[in-house]
Amino acid sequence: GIEIAALSKGGINIGIRNASTEIDTPAAVQAIAAVGNAITVASKYKIINANANYTLTSAPTIANGFDGQVVFITNVDTGTDTVTVQDQGTLASSNLRLGATTRAIGPRDTLELHYDATIGDWIEDGFNNVL
Repeated sequence: GIEIAALSKGGINIGIRNASTEIDTPAAVQAIAAVGNAITVASKYKIINANANYTLTSAPTIANGFDGQVVFITNVDTGTDTVTVQDQGTLASSNLRLGATTRAIGPRDTLELHYDATIGDWIEDGFNNVL
């Protein structure tokens, strides 16, 4: 979409508005500080940072999205703290269908998911482990 913030010299206010529910601007960094934390998805790019290594036990780990919604979850930790999420087959009601039983999202790693309303879960599209 196109967004016009403001006209620079006045005149007629004409713009284009995208009414899409998808937001590409990353939300504020979400601190992960306990295994019971759930990841909140409010934009296409989700940034997380942990103060220790955690395997999330929240169910759901990520609440339902809208059909076709895509999210890239990136860990921006500057140390070695990892956030591990679990597949629905490993943690009942995690709301995640991963390509493995778990995904350890370490510093600079990104997990890409999309939400499928028919299945009712987030499905892994890709995982980038840079370490």
